[in-house]
Amino acid sequence: MARRTIERWAKCGLMVLLAVSLAGCNSLPAAAPAGQQTLEAPVVLTLEEAESIAGTYLEAWKNRQYDVMFRLIAFRSREAYPEETFVGIYENAARQMTLAGLEYTVRSSLRQGNTVAISYDVAFTTSFLGSFEDTGRTLRLVVTDEGWRVAWSPADIFTEMAGGGTLTLTRFLPTRANIYDRNERVLVNQSGVAIQVTVVQEDIPNDEACSETLTRVLRLSKSELNGIYASRAPNWVTLVGEIDAPTYALESEELIRNCAASFGERATRRYVSGGLAPHVTGYVGYPSAEMLAELAVRGVPEDAIIGLTGIERSWDSTLAGQAGGRLQIISPVGDVLRTLAEVPAGRSESVYLTIDSDLQFAVQQALSDAYNIANWAPVARGAAAVIMDVHTGEILALASYPDFDPNLFNPDNARSDAGDRLVALQNNVRNPQINRVTQSAFPPGSTFKIATMLAAADSGVYDLSHTYACSGMWYGSQLGDINRLDWKTDGHGVVNLPQALTGSCDPYFYQTGYDMNRRDPNLFPNYAQRLGFGQTTGLTGLVETPGQVPSPTWVRENLGQVWTTADAVNMAIGQGYLLVTPLQMARLVAAVANGGYLVTPQLVWKAQIIGEEPSYTMEPSTRTMGIRPEVLEATREAMCNVTTVPMGTATYVFGPGSSLGEAPFTVCGKTGTAQTGGENTPPHGWFVAYTPADDPQIAIVVMVENSREGSEVAAPIVRRILEAYYGVSDPAYPPEWWPPQWWKGEYIPLTAPGA
Repeated sequence: MARRTIERWAKCGLMVLLAVSLAGCNSLPAAAPAGQQTLEAPVVLTLEEAESIAGTYLEAWKNRQYDVMFRLIAFRSREAYPEETFVGIYENAARQMTLAGLEYTVRSSLRQGNTVAISYDVAFTTSFLGSFEDTGRTLRLVVTDEGWRVAWSPADIFTEMAGGGTLTLTRFLPTRANIYDRNERVLVNQSGVAIQVTVVQEDIPNDEACSETLTRVLRLSKSELNGIYASRAPNWVTLVGEIDAPTYALESEELIRNCAASFGERATRRYVSGGLAPHVTGYVGYPSAEMLAELAVRGVPEDAIIGLTGIERSWDSTLAGQAGGRLQIISPVGDVLRTLAEVPAGRSESVYLTIDSDLQFAVQQALSDAYNIANWAPVARGAAAVIMDVHTGEILALASYPDFDPNLFNPDNARSDAGDRLVALQNNVRNPQINRVTQSAFPPGSTFKIATMLAAADSGVYDLSHTYACSGMWYGSQLGDINRLDWKTDGHGVVNLPQALTGSCDPYFYQTGYDMNRRDPNLFPNYAQRLGFGQTTGLTGLVETPGQVPSPTWVRENLGQVWTTADAVNMAIGQGYLLVTPLQMARLVAAVANGGYLVTPQLVWKAQIIGEEPSYTMEPSTRTMGIRPEVLEATREAMCNVTTVPMGTATYVFGPGSSLGEAPFTVCGKTGTAQTGGENTPPHGWFVAYTPADDPQIAIVVMVENSREGSEVAAPIVRRILEAYYGVSDPAYPPEWWPPQWWKGEYIPLTAPGA
């Protein structure tokens, strides 16, 4: 019978199911007149009615209306397979098939007495296995007290399921691929060897030297190391960390000499150096419940180890490859009765990052060392550092302190204390898992004066030679605001716009914010948006916050207030409601250095199976800020003077008067000290820069939370990192950090686990 006839009977059959009688839709008997008795004629069940029930049953399967299907099967079938069991069999079949939909075609129907055989085909569409057909199927209906009903058994799903055959989807996954740096050096190795470092506390020959060695090699804080010791008896063998083979070759002799360390090996997915760029690579683990539906479409089993954060997650399908699978019916004794569909596994591809592993290591080591030796470290919550190619946007290094060991999250981790360390990690008040470079937004302080200068000069509110008498006070009370102090109590004298940036004269920029606001309250907020703030940078692969650019509209809609002079003046010096990410600041510095183009930050250089053409290759992406060339040139000159001329706020860090001596390279930058959390809370210290001065190649940003002034804290860290970048031997930190010159306000030391 043609399919349209069956479909017509299917619709009719659904009405029949709901009626008292199973007579045809057009043959229900008329009601007898009142008071008149009638003799019921025997009901004759027709072939058309059987076809109608069959059509309704198949349509219900198509729509996954298993309760409707159950009501259409014979009583004996319902006895053998209660509704819960019946529905479960169909739901499991749909799950095994990853069923997305099905279509049926009825070929013929044949009645023999009280039995009807419906011949039909089914085309299955699945989300994982594609489409496949099962032809020549038979649906049998029998006469019952309820009318025609399906004489059902599991064979009506697939014939071979009669007698206990089980529908089974076997998945097979390719080996997860590696993650490499820009020089094709491994960062994450699926076939890696982890070197376990163990010590016995009571056997350590030199406690102080051992502590210094372990904290340096394993990049642990001293409190973290003490926490590991506290969890073990002094005479126990204590696993203090894991290193990779190259680190073992370099450091094993010192570890043995200072710690009497022992070593062991194990194979696993290995994050080198205990996690090089862990906030970039991310880590693997078992999927959460929310991820299962997405993974099922890819054919990934629920117990698979997948990427959970960072590049491991954003490039998971590339690193994992395409899962393969085989849908079969297996007999109770394990024999394959039938293969219904099969899809081969697609090979996994390695991901090559823009990260330079040597530079990344130097950045992470610089932050770790700073927090282990500096007198400001006990109150500083964390830090961020990023280095970016000013022309292409390639990120050469990205570090957030404290960092963490992604090996701890790997279910294949052999550490007996992994659970305890994960709890300590998650309870750490410094939030090691937060990527401060992209996920956290901070007031930028005076580093934002770069943006203020660009906006004021490019808009014509000021010309570059505009001068102002920069005393130690800005008399805002005469202009609808409050009087405000300069960071330099005796002022800077009469300065022009570039000089004001070099010396970071606050009153000059208070007045600049006031004058731009008087011209148009939206002028500076609009420029800030044009310079890349208040929006994500376009970086793919990592979670990113857009930050916050206040404006008259923003203040009204978010605070229910009116934009004031104070809002404009605060924003001009990088304070108030303004929030930016370190990556946004790096992007601005790069744009100043490269001639005015905002580059899209890039982390992935290529994806490739070794020996084949890459499936993905990075393409730089830029857009112009639209800033006049002479304004950019003046801004570059002012930033270069920050590190070279007497009035420059970082000259004492990079110039000949530095306690470390004059830097053997040129740096153009800007310091920043951002107040946050009240007068008794230490400020955020910033330093943003590019290098070299005459041919800019990289932009670098360092931000240290709740520490000291940017010139005291962030600028020395930038110098230490650039010494590694330029290959200077024996990079060091200034001796000024070492005496106990604590923040003069009140503070609460960080005492939580791992702090």
